[in-house]
Amino acid sequence: MPSLTNELLTLLNNGQSLVLATIISRNGSAPRASGTQMIILPDASIRGTIGGGLLEARVIEQAGQLYQQPAARVQTFHFTGKDAAASDMICGGTQEVLLEYLDAHDEALRQAWQAASVDLNNRQRGWWLTALPEEGENLANLPRWFISRSGQVSGRPGSSGYYAQTSQAGSGAPTLLIEVDKSLEHVDLPTQPVTRLLGRRNFFIEPQPVSGTVYIFGAGHVSQQLARVTHLVDFRTVVLDDRAVFANRERFPDADEIIVLPDNKTAFQAVELDTEAYVVIVTRGHLHDHIILRQAMRSGAAYIGMIGSKRKRDEIFTALEGEGFSRAELARVHAPIGLPIDADTPEEIAVSIAAELIQFRANLARADVPPAN
Repeated sequence: MPSLTNELLTLLNNGQSLVLATIISRNGSAPRASGTQMIILPDASIRGTIGGGLLEARVIEQAGQLYQQPAARVQTFHFTGKDAAASDMICGGTQEVLLEYLDAHDEALRQAWQAASVDLNNRQRGWWLTALPEEGENLANLPRWFISRSGQVSGRPGSSGYYAQTSQAGSGAPTLLIEVDKSLEHVDLPTQPVTRLLGRRNFFIEPQPVSGTVYIFGAGHVSQQLARVTHLVDFRTVVLDDRAVFANRERFPDADEIIVLPDNKTAFQAVELDTEAYVVIVTRGHLHDHIILRQAMRSGAAYIGMIGSKRKRDEIFTALEGEGFSRAELARVHAPIGLPIDADTPEEIAVSIAAELIQFRANLARADVPPAN
């Protein structure tokens, strides 16, 4: 799935200025979340979507004005249920949208998007920080920065006297300092988009999401279908098996990486798992599942799931308890893997597993979200 960030950078690098629409808040039953973005080009064609229907039509119309007079502004759109029904929208509600003209000749801005693209492609979390215009205000040079996890700041400070820098960067998120009206304020970098008032200006702090990497252990029929779906929903997908006749590009054209293991007993020596890793165990039998699960339990993976019946799960869990693993440790294993949708075929099982991965990723992203100020 192509990234909107990478597509935007390509357009800028090719000399194409554009308008970027970002949902910064929503109320009611609006269909898309805060942080959702869409590119509008001069011919009114779009890349991405912010919900379709009347909202997109209005945003495209507003974007056309920004090509006539480049600026950035926040626009509020109110839609009733009747409006939504009449325009094929999923639902109504209120949305605030930041409409922003991005000049392809703005070198500082292009460098910021370049930094964001590098972090995105390296599966590293980063943050966008934007000083928002007041509603009804057109801001010609919108202060916007990208802050990488390493603490590097790049972007456009604008002409409004705001400045961003990182005061320190450790293993976690860097601490951010914003200079507002000659005073420094600390800003915690969140896991979800949030608007905060600093000085007299609202700042939109938007984490660049990390989609995560799915490590599929086993290259059978279920794995074949699962790799297609995880790729489609923007997980980096790695397939691992000790049989080259199964783990190959012909069978897994959508996989980002295919690893042929020397043997399953040393499988985790081939990968370095982090807290953005998802382990899916779908090997060719109980013994191999047991061997892989034992290693997965010692990893830092965010998610561990294993295919099979409850009886099979209980047998393997009993054996692992005998090897010293506690019931609390085993409780983090999703087994039987997948959401309970009565899946039967490899395709259906793949959908149930992918659905559980999507649900887990969404819950992980929502964890420890600070309240908006």
